[in-house]
Amino acid sequence: MNLGYLLMLFLLLLFQSCLSVPISRFYDFAGSTGDQTFTNVDDQSTSLNLQSNFVFYGTNFSTVFINNNGLLSFYAAHNEYTSAPFPLPQTLIAPFWADVDTRNGAGTVYYRETTASAIVSKVAQDIALAFPNQPPFTAKSVVIVTWSEVGYYEENDDKHNTFQCVLATDGGRSYVIFLYLDDGINWVTGDASGGLNGLGGTEAYVGFNFGGQNATYFAVQGSRTPAVIDIETTSNVEVAGLWIFQVNEAEIITSTIGSCGTPDQLYANATILSYNTTTVNSTATYSCENGYNLVGVSVRTCQSSGNWSGSPPYCQIG
Repeated sequence: MNLGYLLMLFLLLLFQSCLSVPISRFYDFAGSTGDQTFTNVDDQSTSLNLQSNFVFYGTNFSTVFINNNGLLSFYAAHNEYTSAPFPLPQTLIAPFWADVDTRNGAGTVYYRETTASAIVSKVAQDIALAFPNQPPFTAKSVVIVTWSEVGYYEENDDKHNTFQCVLATDGGRSYVIFLYLDDGINWVTGDASGGLNGLGGTEAYVGFNFGGQNATYFAVQGSRTPAVIDIETTSNVEVAGLWIFQVNEAEIITSTIGSCGTPDQLYANATILSYNTTTVNSTATYSCENGYNLVGVSVRTCQSSGNWSGSPPYCQIG
Protein backbone atom coordinates (compact mmCIF):
# COMPACT_ATOMS: atom_id res chain seq x y z
CA MET A 1 0.00 0.00 0.00
CA ASN A 2 1.66 3.27 -1.11
CA LEU A 3 2.24 6.31 1.09
CA GLY A 4 -0.19 8.49 -0.82
CA TYR A 5 -3.04 6.03 -0.31
CA LEU A 6 -2.29 5.79 3.42
CA LEU A 7 -2.26 9.59 3.67
CA MET A 8 -5.63 9.75 1.93
CA LEU A 9 -7.11 7.24 4.40
CA PHE A 10 -5.67 9.17 7.34
CA LEU A 11 -7.17 12.46 6.16
CA LEU A 12 -10.50 10.77 5.47
CA LEU A 13 -10.54 9.31 8.98
CA LEU A 14 -9.52 12.63 10.54
CA PHE A 15 -12.32 14.44 8.73
CA GLN A 16 -15.01 11.85 9.37
CA SER A 17 -14.17 11.39 13.06
CA CYS A 18 -15.73 14.80 13.71
CA LEU A 19 -19.01 13.86 12.03
CA SER A 20 -21.95 11.57 12.50
CA VAL A 21 -23.23 9.67 9.47
CA PRO A 22 -25.27 11.91 7.12
CA ILE A 23 -27.61 10.37 4.58
CA SER A 24 -25.00 11.08 1.89
CA ARG A 25 -22.62 8.68 3.69
CA PHE A 26 -25.12 5.84 3.29
CA TYR A 27 -24.78 3.43 0.41
CA ASP A 28 -27.17 4.53 -2.35
CA PHE A 29 -30.73 3.28 -1.93
CA ALA A 30 -34.21 3.92 -3.35
CA GLY A 31 -34.52 6.17 -6.41
CA SER A 32 -33.00 4.59 -9.53
CA THR A 33 -30.90 1.98 -7.70
CA GLY A 34 -33.20 -0.90 -8.58
CA ASP A 35 -33.99 -1.65 -4.94
CA GLN A 36 -36.80 -3.99 -4.10
CA THR A 37 -39.02 -2.90 -1.21
CA PHE A 38 -41.54 -3.97 1.30
CA THR A 39 -43.66 -1.54 3.26
CA ASN A 40 -46.91 -1.30 5.20
CA VAL A 41 -46.11 -4.58 6.97
CA ASP A 42 -45.43 -6.04 10.40
CA ASP A 43 -43.34 -9.19 11.00
CA GLN A 44 -42.49 -9.94 7.37
CA SER A 45 -39.43 -11.52 5.73
CA THR A 46 -38.32 -11.96 2.15
CA SER A 47 -35.56 -14.12 0.67
CA LEU A 48 -32.70 -13.00 -1.56
CA ASN A 49 -30.74 -15.59 -3.54
CA LEU A 50 -27.12 -14.46 -3.65
CA GLN A 51 -24.88 -14.26 -6.71
CA SER A 52 -21.86 -15.10 -4.53
CA ASN A 53 -21.92 -17.18 -1.37
CA PHE A 54 -21.62 -15.13 1.79
CA VAL A 55 -19.29 -16.65 4.39
CA PHE A 56 -20.58 -16.15 7.93
CA TYR A 57 -18.96 -17.77 10.98
CA GLY A 58 -17.06 -20.08 8.62
CA THR A 59 -20.18 -21.29 6.78
CA ASN A 60 -21.17 -20.55 3.16
CA PHE A 61 -24.67 -19.24 2.54
CA SER A 62 -26.35 -18.81 -0.84
CA THR A 63 -29.55 -17.19 0.48
CA VAL A 64 -30.21 -14.44 3.00
CA PHE A 65 -33.60 -13.62 4.51
CA ILE A 66 -34.40 -9.96 5.12
CA ASN A 67 -36.78 -9.16 7.95
CA ASN A 68 -38.55 -5.85 8.47
CA ASN A 69 -37.63 -5.96 12.19
CA GLY A 70 -34.04 -4.81 11.57
CA LEU A 71 -32.71 -8.33 11.09
CA LEU A 72 -31.10 -10.62 8.50
CA SER A 73 -31.20 -14.40 8.92
CA PHE A 74 -29.76 -17.51 7.29
CA TYR A 75 -31.14 -21.05 6.87
CA ALA A 76 -34.73 -19.80 7.29
CA ALA A 77 -36.86 -16.70 7.57
CA HIS A 78 -37.24 -15.23 11.05
CA ASN A 79 -40.51 -13.37 10.76
CA GLU A 80 -41.58 -12.56 14.29
CA TYR A 81 -39.76 -10.24 16.64
CA THR A 82 -38.73 -11.83 19.93
CA SER A 83 -37.15 -10.11 22.89
CA ALA A 84 -35.16 -13.23 23.87
CA PRO A 85 -31.43 -12.54 24.35
CA PHE A 86 -28.57 -14.05 22.35
CA PRO A 87 -27.44 -16.80 22.02
CA LEU A 88 -30.39 -18.14 20.02
CA PRO A 89 -30.88 -21.27 17.86
CA GLN A 90 -31.11 -19.13 14.70
CA THR A 91 -28.25 -17.66 12.65
CA LEU A 92 -28.72 -13.90 12.52
CA ILE A 93 -27.21 -10.51 11.71
CA ALA A 94 -28.87 -7.76 13.72
CA PRO A 95 -28.10 -4.16 12.70
CA PHE A 96 -30.98 -2.99 14.93
CA TRP A 97 -33.28 -5.83 15.91
CA ALA A 98 -36.41 -4.30 17.40
CA ASP A 99 -40.16 -4.43 16.85
CA VAL A 100 -40.40 -2.46 13.60
CA ASP A 101 -43.88 -1.78 12.24
CA THR A 102 -44.23 -0.02 8.89
CA ARG A 103 -48.00 -0.18 8.75
CA ASN A 104 -49.72 3.17 8.68
CA GLY A 105 -47.10 4.34 6.18
CA ALA A 106 -44.31 4.35 8.79
CA GLY A 107 -41.26 3.82 6.61
CA THR A 108 -39.90 1.45 3.98
CA VAL A 109 -37.36 -1.39 3.83
CA TYR A 110 -35.16 -1.34 0.69
CA TYR A 111 -32.86 -4.14 -0.42
CA ARG A 112 -30.76 -5.31 -3.34
CA GLU A 113 -27.61 -7.18 -4.32
CA THR A 114 -25.23 -5.33 -6.62
CA THR A 115 -21.86 -5.59 -8.35
CA ALA A 116 -21.80 -1.92 -9.42
CA SER A 117 -18.24 -0.62 -9.55
CA ALA A 118 -19.03 2.50 -7.50
CA ILE A 119 -20.43 0.37 -4.68
CA VAL A 120 -17.54 -2.12 -4.84
CA SER A 121 -15.10 0.80 -4.65
CA LYS A 122 -16.89 2.35 -1.67
CA VAL A 123 -16.81 -0.98 0.17
CA ALA A 124 -13.08 -1.28 -0.53
CA GLN A 125 -12.49 2.15 1.03
CA ASP A 126 -14.52 1.27 4.13
CA ILE A 127 -12.70 -2.04 4.64
CA ALA A 128 -9.33 -0.32 4.21
CA LEU A 129 -10.42 2.25 6.80
CA ALA A 130 -11.38 -0.44 9.32
CA PHE A 131 -8.59 -2.94 8.61
CA PRO A 132 -5.60 -0.96 7.31
CA ASN A 133 -3.19 -3.89 7.67
CA GLN A 134 -5.22 -6.31 5.55
CA PRO A 135 -4.72 -6.82 1.80
CA PRO A 136 -6.95 -4.73 -0.49
CA PHE A 137 -10.50 -6.07 -0.72
CA THR A 138 -12.57 -6.32 -3.90
CA ALA A 139 -16.10 -7.57 -3.37
CA LYS A 140 -17.69 -9.99 -5.82
CA SER A 141 -21.11 -8.84 -4.69
CA VAL A 142 -22.63 -6.46 -2.16
CA VAL A 143 -26.01 -6.69 -0.42
CA ILE A 144 -27.47 -3.38 0.77
CA VAL A 145 -30.47 -3.33 3.11
CA THR A 146 -31.89 -0.02 4.31
CA TRP A 147 -34.56 0.59 6.93
CA SER A 148 -35.70 4.11 6.10
CA GLU A 149 -37.74 6.14 8.61
CA VAL A 150 -39.35 3.01 10.07
CA GLY A 151 -41.83 3.20 12.93
CA TYR A 152 -42.44 0.83 15.83
CA TYR A 153 -45.12 -1.57 17.02
CA GLU A 154 -48.07 -1.08 17.25
CA GLU A 155 -48.49 1.11 14.16
CA ASN A 156 -46.67 4.02 15.81
CA ASP A 157 -45.54 6.77 13.44
CA ASP A 158 -44.43 9.48 15.89
CA LYS A 159 -40.75 8.43 15.92
CA HIS A 160 -38.61 6.95 13.15
CA ASN A 161 -35.33 5.07 12.77
CA THR A 162 -33.06 5.03 9.71
CA PHE A 163 -30.18 2.58 9.45
CA GLN A 164 -28.43 0.38 6.93
CA CYS A 165 -26.71 -3.02 6.77
CA VAL A 166 -24.18 -3.88 4.05
CA LEU A 167 -22.88 -7.40 3.36
CA ALA A 168 -19.80 -7.74 1.15
CA THR A 169 -17.80 -10.81 0.15
CA ASP A 170 -15.06 -11.83 -2.26
CA GLY A 171 -15.90 -15.50 -1.74
CA GLY A 172 -13.35 -15.84 1.06
CA ARG A 173 -13.39 -12.77 3.25
CA SER A 174 -16.79 -11.39 4.24
CA TYR A 175 -17.62 -8.12 5.98
CA VAL A 176 -20.68 -6.48 7.50
CA ILE A 177 -21.10 -2.71 7.72
CA PHE A 178 -23.70 -1.05 9.96
CA LEU A 179 -24.61 2.62 9.38
CA TYR A 180 -26.89 4.71 11.60
CA LEU A 181 -28.15 8.06 10.38
CA ASP A 182 -27.18 11.17 12.33
CA ASP A 183 -30.15 11.84 14.63
CA GLY A 184 -31.76 8.83 12.96
CA ILE A 185 -32.31 6.48 15.93
CA ASN A 186 -35.25 7.74 17.97
CA TRP A 187 -36.92 4.64 19.39
CA VAL A 188 -35.65 1.30 20.74
CA THR A 189 -38.71 -0.68 21.84
CA GLY A 190 -42.13 -1.65 20.56
CA ASP A 191 -45.30 -1.55 22.64
CA ALA A 192 -45.35 -5.36 23.04
CA SER A 193 -41.81 -5.37 24.50
CA GLY A 194 -42.62 -3.27 27.54
CA GLY A 195 -41.90 0.02 25.84
CA LEU A 196 -43.65 3.34 26.29
CA ASN A 197 -43.48 5.81 23.41
CA GLY A 198 -40.68 3.71 21.90
CA LEU A 199 -38.45 3.73 24.99
CA GLY A 200 -37.82 1.43 27.96
CA GLY A 201 -38.78 -2.23 28.07
CA THR A 202 -36.51 -4.63 26.19
CA GLU A 203 -34.32 -2.47 23.95
CA ALA A 204 -33.00 -3.26 20.47
CA TYR A 205 -30.30 -5.87 19.91
CA VAL A 206 -27.25 -5.09 17.76
CA GLY A 207 -24.82 -7.87 16.90
CA PHE A 208 -24.41 -11.35 15.45
CA ASN A 209 -25.61 -14.84 16.39
CA PHE A 210 -24.63 -18.23 14.98
CA GLY A 211 -27.13 -20.89 16.07
CA GLY A 212 -26.90 -24.64 16.55
CA GLN A 213 -25.69 -26.82 19.40
CA ASN A 214 -22.64 -24.64 19.97
CA ALA A 215 -24.35 -21.30 19.53
CA THR A 216 -22.08 -18.28 19.68
CA TYR A 217 -22.75 -14.57 19.45
CA PHE A 218 -21.23 -11.10 19.42
CA ALA A 219 -23.06 -8.10 20.90
CA VAL A 220 -22.12 -4.53 20.09
CA GLN A 221 -21.46 -2.29 23.08
CA GLY A 222 -24.75 -0.88 24.43
CA SER A 223 -26.87 -3.55 22.76
CA ARG A 224 -30.10 -4.42 24.59
CA THR A 225 -29.61 -1.54 27.03
CA PRO A 226 -30.98 2.03 27.09
CA ALA A 227 -27.63 3.16 25.62
CA VAL A 228 -28.48 1.59 22.25
CA ILE A 229 -30.50 4.68 21.34
CA ASP A 230 -27.16 6.50 21.07
CA ILE A 231 -25.56 3.98 18.69
CA GLU A 232 -25.49 6.70 16.03
CA THR A 233 -22.87 8.47 18.18
CA THR A 234 -20.62 5.42 18.71
CA SER A 235 -18.35 3.44 16.41
CA ASN A 236 -15.56 0.87 16.18
CA VAL A 237 -13.80 2.86 13.42
CA GLU A 238 -13.89 6.31 15.06
CA VAL A 239 -16.61 7.57 12.69
CA ALA A 240 -19.78 8.11 14.71
CA GLY A 241 -22.59 5.88 13.47
CA LEU A 242 -20.35 3.54 11.44
CA TRP A 243 -19.49 -0.01 12.54
CA ILE A 244 -17.46 -2.50 10.44
CA PHE A 245 -16.82 -6.20 11.12
CA GLN A 246 -15.13 -9.15 9.44
CA VAL A 247 -17.49 -12.12 9.80
CA ASN A 248 -16.10 -15.08 7.81
CA GLU A 249 -14.03 -16.56 10.66
CA ALA A 250 -15.21 -18.69 13.59
CA GLU A 251 -15.37 -15.48 15.63
CA ILE A 252 -16.43 -11.96 14.70
CA ILE A 253 -13.42 -9.70 14.08
CA THR A 254 -13.85 -6.02 14.84
CA SER A 255 -11.78 -3.15 13.51
CA THR A 256 -8.33 -2.71 15.01
CA ILE A 257 -8.71 1.07 15.08
CA GLY A 258 -11.79 1.13 17.32
CA SER A 259 -11.63 2.70 20.75
CA CYS A 260 -12.75 1.69 24.25
CA GLY A 261 -12.65 5.28 25.45
CA THR A 262 -10.93 6.52 28.58
CA PRO A 263 -10.45 3.70 31.13
CA ASP A 264 -12.62 4.21 34.19
CA GLN A 265 -11.22 4.24 37.70
CA LEU A 266 -12.51 4.30 41.26
CA TYR A 267 -11.30 6.66 43.99
CA ALA A 268 -9.11 8.50 41.50
CA ASN A 269 -7.45 10.56 44.21
CA ALA A 270 -5.36 7.52 45.26
CA THR A 271 -5.18 5.64 41.94
CA ILE A 272 -2.46 6.08 39.33
CA LEU A 273 -3.70 5.23 35.82
CA SER A 274 -1.30 4.82 32.91
CA TYR A 275 -2.18 4.20 29.23
CA ASN A 276 -1.01 5.38 25.83
CA THR A 277 -3.86 4.42 23.48
CA THR A 278 -7.45 3.19 23.78
CA THR A 279 -7.62 1.04 20.64
CA VAL A 280 -8.30 -2.70 20.53
CA ASN A 281 -5.65 -4.77 22.38
CA SER A 282 -4.11 -1.73 24.06
CA THR A 283 -3.66 -1.90 27.84
CA ALA A 284 -4.24 0.32 30.84
CA THR A 285 -2.14 -0.13 33.99
CA TYR A 286 -3.30 0.76 37.49
CA SER A 287 -1.19 1.40 40.59
CA CYS A 288 -1.58 3.20 43.91
CA GLU A 289 0.03 6.10 45.66
CA ASN A 290 2.32 5.40 48.60
CA GLY A 291 0.46 4.08 51.61
CA TYR A 292 -2.28 2.41 49.52
CA ASN A 293 -2.72 -1.15 48.25
CA LEU A 294 -4.35 -2.05 44.93
CA VAL A 295 -7.49 -4.20 45.12
CA GLY A 296 -8.33 -5.89 41.82
CA VAL A 297 -6.49 -6.32 38.52
CA SER A 298 -3.52 -4.11 37.73
CA VAL A 299 -3.85 -4.38 33.92
CA ARG A 300 -6.99 -4.11 31.76
CA THR A 301 -7.17 -4.68 27.99
CA CYS A 302 -9.32 -2.95 25.37
CA GLN A 303 -11.49 -5.73 23.92
CA SER A 304 -13.00 -6.00 20.45
CA SER A 305 -16.45 -5.41 21.97
CA GLY A 306 -15.37 -1.84 22.80
CA ASN A 307 -15.16 -2.52 26.53
CA TRP A 308 -12.19 -2.63 28.89
CA SER A 309 -11.67 -6.11 30.35
CA GLY A 310 -12.59 -6.74 33.97
CA SER A 311 -13.66 -4.16 36.50
CA PRO A 312 -11.63 -1.12 37.53
CA PRO A 313 -9.52 -1.77 40.63
CA TYR A 314 -9.36 0.57 43.58
CA CYS A 315 -6.84 1.59 46.20
CA GLN A 316 -7.32 1.18 49.92
CA ILE A 317 -5.16 2.36 52.77
CA GLY A 318 -2.49 -0.24 53.53
